[in-house]
Amino acid sequence: MDLAAQEFVRLCDVAIAEAMRVAEELRQAGGPGGSLEMAALTVENLQKLRQSAVDETLLRPSLGAGLGLSRGVGDWTEDDGLMAAVRQVERHYREKM
Repeated sequence: MDLAAQEFVRLCDVAIAEAMRVAEELRQAGGPGGSLEMAALTVENLQKLRQSAVDETLLRPSLGAGLGLSRGVGDWTEDDGLMAAVRQVERHYREKM
């Protein structure tokens, strides 16, 4: 795995931890079920992206295309930590992968 992919995996790990934190906060606060489901889906999607990078099967971006994480996550949360983490994943994917 090259250095760009290693950094992508590291950034995914950070975003996964943030998504899990948000999910736990929602669960403890009795937050809306839809948001809790979206948090779980975000964790699942990030884990799949991470594994694709590890397996070296992650598609490389073309013409600056992103992963859609920021928009998808932004639809269900405004958590600053999670949004910053997914933006870093997106940026690294577009610029370094």
